[in-house]
Amino acid sequence: MDPLLEKIKPIIYVKKEKDSRKLKDVLYEKLENYYILWYHWPFDGHLTKREDYEPVILIIKNENLVEIGIRPHNIYQHSATWLTERGRPVVLFTTAWHGAAIDQGEFLHGIYKKHRAERIEDYTPMEGPPPEWFISADAGQSVQDYAKSLIK
Repeated sequence: MDPLLEKIKPIIYVKKEKDSRKLKDVLYEKLENYYILWYHWPFDGHLTKREDYEPVILIIKNENLVEIGIRPHNIYQHSATWLTERGRPVVLFTTAWHGAAIDQGEFLHGIYKKHRAERIEDYTPMEGPPPEWFISADAGQSVQDYAKSLIK
């Protein structure tokens, strides 16, 4: 795996789920000045009854992580600040639909950390894109276009 990605990939917290619904794998794409990590679950809640790929965008400048973008459900968000553990950013997947959140300390200091989340630090992303539908996923623009809008 890419050494810079290994250094900056998020430590994630995931709502506790049955084994058949737990995080399956993580894909990544390395593009100019950013990475996209695609967190893959085999089940995305009772309403959709399908698999899910949730993107986390890592914007890089001079070999440093400078911004994180996410798309919880179909609305893009980003932040230049985040909580870190062991020098890596913390990203949460807070619901049965795996909507991502950038933790700035408000989640992990509460009950989420103590009772309802599994911490995942060690995972090895595999290079490659998700299935085509997940790239835009009814969000109005692709993850790549959103990432490019964040690069300054």
